[in-house]
Amino acid sequence: MARYELFKAVYFHRTVRAAAIMLVRAIEYADEELGFTEFKDVEEYLKLDDGYLMSSILGLERSSGRLGVAAKLCCMLRERKLLKCAYEKVLHVRDRFRIQLLERDRRRIEEEISELSGADRDYVLIDVSTAVSVPYYTAQGRPEDIPVFERTPSGKVRRMLSEYSPIVKPLIGYLDIVRVYSLPKDLEAVRRASLKIFGGETPASRFSY
Repeated sequence: MARYELFKAVYFHRTVRAAAIMLVRAIEYADEELGFTEFKDVEEYLKLDDGYLMSSILGLERSSGRLGVAAKLCCMLRERKLLKCAYEKVLHVRDRFRIQLLERDRRRIEEEISELSGADRDYVLIDVSTAVSVPYYTAQGRPEDIPVFERTPSGKVRRMLSEYSPIVKPLIGYLDIVRVYSLPKDLEAVRRASLKIFGGETPASRFSY
């Protein structure tokens, strides 16, 4: 329970995630120009800390197009002017298939939200944060459950903790938090567009068949 709440309140906090997705998007936009993913050895990889990435991208501030956007995002990070969360949905699911579809089509949905809201496409970002609710990994078919043993007259019998615990059972699955971020000036328009696209249901439900 403590881990579950910690992910929601700390690791997946909207401010933490805003900074993370801004830096990731800036890296994606600048990668072709700066070659961040072309490292050839461990030494080159270890150079890619936050400071190196930020200073390299900030050097593109006079560029146009996506290179300019990358520099602007890093400038906003440096000045602590983060994108704001316009829409949020916390999901607790057992099957990640639909969430994976959302992750795959993220850019397309960002474009839809941008068109509906009139917000700048480069500053409408969707974040999907994911964690296994119960952190136990095994080669068995249920990596999110915890195996235990029951003593019986005939010996030990392997069971799953969720069969016995009313607390663990509802937590089995994945914790996913879907958020849509935008510039502060576009917050309300992006919120309305996100609600229109995702509807009153969970974001993953728009991929149901």
